[in-house]
Amino acid sequence: MALTKEQIRQIAEQTRNSLERGGSGGSFVSGTAQCLFDDVNDAIETAIRAQQRLAEMTLEDRSKLVEAMRVCAREHAEELAILAHEETGYGKVQHKIAKNLLAANKTPGVEDLHPTAYSGDDGLTLVETAPYGVIGSITPSTNPTATVINNSISMIAAGNAVVYNPHPAAKRASQRAMELLNQAIVDAGGPNGLITAPKEPTMDTSAVLMSHKAIKMLAVTGGEAVVAVAMKSGKKCVAGQPARHRRRHGEHPRRGEKDRRRREL
Repeated sequence: MALTKEQIRQIAEQTRNSLERGGSGGSFVSGTAQCLFDDVNDAIETAIRAQQRLAEMTLEDRSKLVEAMRVCAREHAEELAILAHEETGYGKVQHKIAKNLLAANKTPGVEDLHPTAYSGDDGLTLVETAPYGVIGSITPSTNPTATVINNSISMIAAGNAVVYNPHPAAKRASQRAMELLNQAIVDAGGPNGLITAPKEPTMDTSAVLMSHKAIKMLAVTGGEAVVAVAMKSGKKCVAGQPARHRRRHGEHPRRGEKDRRRREL
């Protein structure tokens, strides 16, 4: 049975209170999984160990973990949408629910890992996909929970672990999504720590992700400045930023008014 809006609001309030009390990782969800750390280096080390364990699992096992994440994301789509809206002021709850569900249902999973074989004068070649290892992901305030759902499913399906540095303005909603998904993985028999993050994301923790030798790839969604820095990190980087018209006209009227006044000046 779907939660009522009042029940979801109560859960969101409990989540905020837990964070304000400085609760430890795993405090949002019943269980023993931990994905939030005081030190970003601890988050990275935990992700390294978890990814090594994931590499030892079969594709069938990995598929079960991905399905557990999808189910979890669907079950908590409303809760995460309300929490993100209340924390950031962006968008509409119903739109965020739809985005969460889209990410849960349509993000490519293990089924998209297709080996390729071809032959010719030089013999037979088999091409298999392989994980990068640990991916560093910087996520936005505009669609925080949908981005975490999408990144987590696709990256773990490909055999990676992911260390997040969420936008500080959306850290509560982002971290709630991370803990839910990490707990779902553990409950499905996967290793703890395939999803990790610092408890207090800052520019400094972001810089650690971009420079850490164990981070082999970056996935960045954010403003021009953070995207520019990520592109110069020397690592393989997939980066994007929200369209300017979206900030001006769509999701935050107060910021849109400021942008309009800047253009007029």
